[in-house]
Amino acid sequence: MFGRKIIITGGLFLLGTFNILYGFTTSYYMLVILEFFAGFVASGPIGAYMVYVPEFLGVKYRARVMVFVCSFITLGAIVSMLFGLLILTQSINISIGSREYHSWQVYYWACSSFGLIGGCLSLLFPESPKYLMSRGKNAEALKALQRIYSINTRKSSESYPIKSLRDESQSNGQSHQSVESGEKSEKDAKAPSYIFRKAFGQFIPIFQRPYLFNCLLAGFIEFFQLLGVNTMRSWMPQVFALLTTNTSPDEGVCEHIFQPPPDATTTPENQICEVLSDKSIYVNSILVQGVGVLGVFVAVYLVTIVGNKTILIVTTTVAGIASLAIYFAANSMTIVILYSLAVGIVFSGQASYNSILANLAPTSIRFTVISVSITLGRLGSTVGNLIFPNLMKVGCWPPFVAMSLAYLLSAFMCFFLPKTTRQPLQ
Repeated sequence: MFGRKIIITGGLFLLGTFNILYGFTTSYYMLVILEFFAGFVASGPIGAYMVYVPEFLGVKYRARVMVFVCSFITLGAIVSMLFGLLILTQSINISIGSREYHSWQVYYWACSSFGLIGGCLSLLFPESPKYLMSRGKNAEALKALQRIYSINTRKSSESYPIKSLRDESQSNGQSHQSVESGEKSEKDAKAPSYIFRKAFGQFIPIFQRPYLFNCLLAGFIEFFQLLGVNTMRSWMPQVFALLTTNTSPDEGVCEHIFQPPPDATTTPENQICEVLSDKSIYVNSILVQGVGVLGVFVAVYLVTIVGNKTILIVTTTVAGIASLAIYFAANSMTIVILYSLAVGIVFSGQASYNSILANLAPTSIRFTVISVSITLGRLGSTVGNLIFPNLMKVGCWPPFVAMSLAYLLSAFMCFFLPKTTRQPLQ
């Protein structure tokens, strides 16, 4: 309804702003509220970006370029951990007026630069011509294509050889009359009821065949995959911190995680909250993410040979096996290696999944399908982080078995995905 670019740009600026405010906050409840809105806002640019990029790519290069582009997500995680290594391992105390700010707040301010820089760069992007054509805005789409042509060839936009575009709104079930009336409504009607009606209308085509099955399948694949990877990743710093506090390097993960209970005389009021300042925690985390980067570059080479679907199934299965093997790990080095497979390698599968997701629905409802998938994925992350600590109370093995089953169930459902490696966008 609003296009891809405005969601990407506005969402990134809001995300950076929320992170800046997060660093200034001293109230627990305000921290929770800002974190909620930051997570809520972040979903918009992610979904729009996954739709936006493939609409500029042809069939020949789309699979490889999409996998390559997704590697920057893992690179961003590595940069954030480098920030943590440089900032959180230092004792930083900054006094501004009557308030004092510490290293973790400086870390948030540094990370907020990602959203702000990304928002500024996105201002240079044109709106997706394919999206404009699907809405019957061929004149605007032609201008966007002329601009892209001018930038790529360093020639005048007037020399662009194509002078007119076909009416794709007809293939999306719209007529000129409905498009024109929609344009008039967008200009004349600004009421919230109109906006909600238009937004709700995006969901109606999803219930048609075959989009309903593909949408639900993609959503539940994302649910179980993110339940595994985000839960394992969220607990990764804590596990690595416990590795550093244990003096014996030859003990398994259970001996590291299950520590003796705290002194009964210690109350929440006199407990000290300390930042994870051991450098090895961040080094191990960077190594895990580095495996993800290597995996993505291998996937870039293999994607046109074996296909996105095969890469997704293999990486998710390996992650499931590695998650279960962590329970049997005999020393800290083995734990780090298995964590690299259980968390790092999944990112190459996620890159392939994002490429598949772009082909599951036509342009008019592609963003809606991806949004549903992202929503279910976030729900999976929430469920995983709720059940993991509770399963740890039962014993050492249940949380790792649960994460392994989540990965393997996701891999099984991937067999039902259609092959999309060399398929044109609808």
